[in-house]
Amino acid sequence: MSEVSKFRIAVIGSGPIGKLMLSSVAAHPRIEYTQFEAETLPLRPAYGYGIGPQTLATTKRLNPAIGKELHDQCLPDPVWMEFYHGGEEDNHLHTIEVPSGKVFGRIGRDELMVLLDAHGPRDVPIQYGRKLKSAEKNNGELKLIFDDGGEDHANALWACDGMNSLCRKFVQGKDYIPAEYSGHVTFRGKVESSKIELAIGKRFTTETSMFLGVKGWHVLTFPIDGGKDYVTTTEELLTYFPGANSKVQKFLTLVNEQPGGCICLELTYMRTLGTFSTKTSA
Repeated sequence: MSEVSKFRIAVIGSGPIGKLMLSSVAAHPRIEYTQFEAETLPLRPAYGYGIGPQTLATTKRLNPAIGKELHDQCLPDPVWMEFYHGGEEDNHLHTIEVPSGKVFGRIGRDELMVLLDAHGPRDVPIQYGRKLKSAEKNNGELKLIFDDGGEDHANALWACDGMNSLCRKFVQGKDYIPAEYSGHVTFRGKVESSKIELAIGKRFTTETSMFLGVKGWHVLTFPIDGGKDYVTTTEELLTYFPGANSKVQKFLTLVNEQPGGCICLELTYMRTLGTFSTKTSA
């Protein structure tokens, strides 16, 4: 009996979603796969991820081993977020909890990527520096063409390439609208919990807090265990948060005092997502 050809999946993007999707089919005997990443090196920024109850349940279904380890490594809490006034001192506004019996987990991006890498396939390395340019139907398959002139083939594409997804452009066609600058920026950084405890208070090392600003800004603190960007000075950073109370100012100062400073990212957004399904004629 002739060997049945395998269904070939090309995963575009090597972030957490791409790695999780790949791990969900890695053990399937009739599926082969390959993974492409436009960046030339693995990116491991020191930002945190929120892992909600639905994500924990979905991950457990996709790959029970990863689901268990993700649950064990997360910093769990029955509270999703604590809300505070960002200008008035010690003004607690509201607490939002997840459904009874569930938890909301927090984990660092670097820790999450290490976890997923440990469960990923060893025989198919990620192809870095391969930016997808186009995909064309060819004899029942998809012909993948890359910026470097190289080609590959697949039966299906899994789009895990972010907000500016090229795969979304393939699906939406003429309805595609690219992301654009929203007029807002975000500052991100990572601080040791001991410094937060000393300067602001121990509870802020374990709770997710949102300080709602008085002039259009907000500050999100996100505990973890274990667009264009540029580095900004502390003085410049504080000008984005007029009217901030002492806790907010201390959070911002601590973030910017870390090695490399605070990274400012210009946020993009989608005005209208539009159609996100392939159209077929009857």
